[in-house]
Amino acid sequence: MRITHSLLVSVDACPKQVELFDKTFPRSAVVTLANCRKAAAAGLDFGFAANHFLSGPQHKAYNEATAAAYKAYDEAIAADYKAYNEARAAAYKAYNEATAAAFYQASKTPKKG
Repeated sequence: MRITHSLLVSVDACPKQVELFDKTFPRSAVVTLANCRKAAAAGLDFGFAANHFLSGPQHKAYNEATAAAYKAYDEAIAADYKAYNEARAAAYKAYNEATAAAFYQASKTPKKG
């Protein structure tokens, strides 16, 4: 399988991913283990590639092969993700309180026209 700029554009790949692909593989890339490792190091999205370029049986094999890695990744980030969500919730609550007060104050401003 050969992946090219035009192939990525034809399947509506994210422009940033297309740009990254072009930077990593200026002409095109044949799917080899070495090129897949190069793509991974560059940060290219294999999930997108799997969804668009693998057949049903190939996609199933990909999902089975990545399941353990995905589970390990998910477990590794669980605590950080929980802390992130807690921090985000507090920040969002403070934002909502500030916007509520701002809306109230703005509503007291006389209307013109």
